[in-house]
Amino acid sequence: MEKINICDLKSPSKLEPTLSGNIPGTPLYEHFVKHLPPDLSEEVYRKLGCQGYARLIVNELGGPEKAMIMWVEIENPINPEEPFSHAYVIPINALDSDLAYNNVFGDGTTIVEIRNKGLDRTNEILNSPWEEL
Repeated sequence: MEKINICDLKSPSKLEPTLSGNIPGTPLYEHFVKHLPPDLSEEVYRKLGCQGYARLIVNELGGPEKAMIMWVEIENPINPEEPFSHAYVIPINALDSDLAYNNVFGDGTTIVEIRNKGLDRTNEILNSPWEEL
């Protein structure tokens, strides 16, 4: 599968799997900056990490009844010896072969891969202050 450079993509009109945010100019950053939740300031938004984007995605998809946040340890692309974790989003009714949301690498990570490797952290992340995400 061909890798996607997420910086080359335009802001989506609706969310699509594998899109990531966290850097101004990338698709999810531009998508969400236009309609932040009332309790999330733009200043805090600019500092969000993967957990913050996962929370925004879950809310956009319809809440925890429709999607969950899975915390997954993945290979660190910069230093394979250092642990690296990431928050992916998977819709509750997704097929195993569907792609996960909030994929920072655009590498086509599937739902079954996330389910097999991940830990459900939906409630914890949804109930954390934005400043901690």
